[in-house]
Amino acid sequence: MKNLIKVMSYFATAVIFITAVSLFAMQGDDGRAYAADAVASISVTPIQSVLDISDRRTVYRYDDSTGKYSQISYYDVYDYDKIKLTVDYGGYSRSYTGSEITALTATLGAPLVISDGQSESVWGNGRHTVTYTLGTKSAKAVFTVAATKIKSLSVTPMYTINAICNVKGDYGVVADENGNISQRFEYDLAGYDYNVKIIYTDGTTVSCNAADLKQITGYEPKFSQGDKALSVGVNTGYCTVGGITAEFSFNVIENPVKSVSLYMTGGADSLTAGNDGYYAKKSDGSTYFRFIYNETKIRAKVVYTNGSTADYPIGELCAKLHGRLEISDTQSVQPWAAGTVTLPAKINGISTSLTLKITGAIPPCNVGGLVCDGSSDDSLTVSWDTDPFADGYTAEIYKGGRWVSLSLSSSGNKARASAHALQGGSKYKLRVRAYRRSGSDTLYSDYAYISAYTLPSGVGNITVSDTSASSVTLSLNSSSASYGYTAEIYKGGQWTALTVSTGTSTVSCTASSLQSGAKYKFRVRAYMNADGEKLYSEYAYISVYTLINETVKFYKAEATKNTVTISWYKGSCDAYTAEVYKDGQWKELTVTVGNGTAKCTATALQSGSAYKFRIKGYKKSGEDTLYSIYSYISVNTLK
Repeated sequence: MKNLIKVMSYFATAVIFITAVSLFAMQGDDGRAYAADAVASISVTPIQSVLDISDRRTVYRYDDSTGKYSQISYYDVYDYDKIKLTVDYGGYSRSYTGSEITALTATLGAPLVISDGQSESVWGNGRHTVTYTLGTKSAKAVFTVAATKIKSLSVTPMYTINAICNVKGDYGVVADENGNISQRFEYDLAGYDYNVKIIYTDGTTVSCNAADLKQITGYEPKFSQGDKALSVGVNTGYCTVGGITAEFSFNVIENPVKSVSLYMTGGADSLTAGNDGYYAKKSDGSTYFRFIYNETKIRAKVVYTNGSTADYPIGELCAKLHGRLEISDTQSVQPWAAGTVTLPAKINGISTSLTLKITGAIPPCNVGGLVCDGSSDDSLTVSWDTDPFADGYTAEIYKGGRWVSLSLSSSGNKARASAHALQGGSKYKLRVRAYRRSGSDTLYSDYAYISAYTLPSGVGNITVSDTSASSVTLSLNSSSASYGYTAEIYKGGQWTALTVSTGTSTVSCTASSLQSGAKYKFRVRAYMNADGEKLYSEYAYISVYTLINETVKFYKAEATKNTVTISWYKGSCDAYTAEVYKDGQWKELTVTVGNGTAKCTATALQSGSAYKFRIKGYKKSGEDTLYSIYSYISVNTLK
């Protein structure tokens, strides 16, 4: 045997010790789940920062060179009850202690590594720094080792203790001062009741029950049988508090019980699914339906070795035998279902069992993993984890002042529901529940709720309000006063943001320093603030050509009293448009193209008046039309 052996005063087992009428059920925490890489930082605060001899432990390590075990002492800073671990997940923090730390490390998949240097030498009196590492994050805490504060200790049993021979304990391995190993039965003496009196070095006296000692003084009593095996008859036990040890006497007797038969009163052995249980979590995060049975209703029919019989409430029997009832309740390993369940049990070394009857179908587990994983400006999609034991689900959205049913779909271990014909940029509440059929009845889980926003309505009706040979200005109508907008141009192989100007009802943006006669792509989207998060609409796209940087070279202008004819040289353009400013507006003229020149004529003009003309060319580029910049000329009609 070359493994590490700890010499302990008692061996703790997972049991049910019934001495009161309370039933405690473990509850789940806030539901948050994290990975180790989500931990932003940790801090550790000692709950018990001052340690003394009572916190010193001894282990025996096998030495291959000598073939014996060597004794190693250390101060116990590995007890999670002695620290408070605070974890910052980046915007959310939580503190853990005791078994909560054990559950946390299992959830994160990362151990809490404790480095204190005690593997090299045991601490002396004074301050000592311990480093705690969780994943990649570390924190330090300081403990102080001090001399014991207790001057004397006395322990008195509350009654004559009758320990049962070789019962209420376990066989353990011990080592003597020379490192020699032997095995003996170690009695679990800590389960008894004692009156304890402590006198401190400053004269203070504290008297209390051993069960209350840790709460009152901070010291936890350690009970043991010393370095000797016990036998039937009067024996000496030892209680150590703060490094001070007191002796007490107790009797070890032969087991007086021959057999124990357990049963429950008042119909408490009949459990109904849905009324007598709840869904609990396993260490791996999965869930199971856990039945609750009332241990205070258990009674025991006892046959003693002398032939006498008795019938006790289980609490009274435990008190008479100074023992505890151990029930093998393995629901987390093998969940119960309708039918009969027999639970193995033991009291004072006597094996027995407890039978329960279960009726009714188990209700479905509450919906888990509900998230919104799809949204548009008129639809929302939610998904959740499916339960293999659920027959189906219902999903609804609150719309128009009432809950409206949604159609469902499933894929793999996920189920989904989608809502359509919704308002863009609006918040909606959805709810989902599971159901399970049992004969003509349908059992439902609790509703799981989620709120989600649709995306802002898409951008529409983008227009080109102005162009030149080097710039483009876009405009659109604002969809909502609560919306903002982003605009970008694809230029130089990447999308570049443009400055957006928002008026009361219009939105505009301008791109400058562009190439003439070039095609540019723009995209615009709306956004809104939703509970501190920005939600964006889908992009709306438009492509625009800048104007060709080419002017018309005029050939001649001919005027009469009522007409003007403008002629110009034909350049690189395929065709031209010409307009005259007349009666307060631009009016298009007919253009004719000849051999190398083009011309237009304006008629029905006023004599002796000045008229302004503008001309631009255009040419085809595939399916698109490119325009040149305008060329202007003013001409007077004759009087």
